[in-house]
Amino acid sequence: MDGFELQRKSLSEQVYEYFTTRIIDGEFEYGRALSIKEIAAELRTSTMPVREAIKRLENEGVVEVHPRSHCVLRTPTRASILAASDMRRVIESYCIDCILGADRVDTGRLRGLLEEMRSTIALADQRERLRGYITLDRLFHSELCRLPGNQFAEKFHRELNLHLNMSFIYGLGRPPNLAETFEDHRLIVEHLSHSDREAARVLDRHLAASRASIARGGLFDSLE
Repeated sequence: MDGFELQRKSLSEQVYEYFTTRIIDGEFEYGRALSIKEIAAELRTSTMPVREAIKRLENEGVVEVHPRSHCVLRTPTRASILAASDMRRVIESYCIDCILGADRVDTGRLRGLLEEMRSTIALADQRERLRGYITLDRLFHSELCRLPGNQFAEKFHRELNLHLNMSFIYGLGRPPNLAETFEDHRLIVEHLSHSDREAARVLDRHLAASRASIARGGLFDSLE
């Protein structure tokens, strides 16, 4: 949590971004209790902007506020996980259709992420390999939603990740085959480079497989 500095936005907006970034990155795990006073002390601000950010997250269904100045990140239910997975599929499918309909597609960032994925898969340490790949997977799918230039699609995709971040997805499902998921990502980029609609079919298959893996995972059945 080091290196976060407050900037020239409203304090409550900056604190909100602080929370959402760490939830999406998996640094704040679902079910974790967060102290409003401790967060305020860490960010060297008063508790008021922290409470405002928490209230916003409560309205979005991300946290539950409890007495004595603390809140708990809500753990997704089986129903909310499947609903979020379905909406993720809708948004990403829309975005890839937009990309395919564009006159020019800049896949430079996607290709850069592919190279980072390739290097990460080669890491010897299994835990480091999986943690690194999860981050790159999230960045890859976020980039797909950024490329069309539709701020609402990008915003909604980010909000979905608040309720279902990649760390949680991989933890719920069966152990992922990184080589297979990498190949899906590689094919998506390759087909996008040639404006080939096969990219949409590969993405849909990829997301369907991810959803199925979640639903078959042992931890999924343990949720409400």
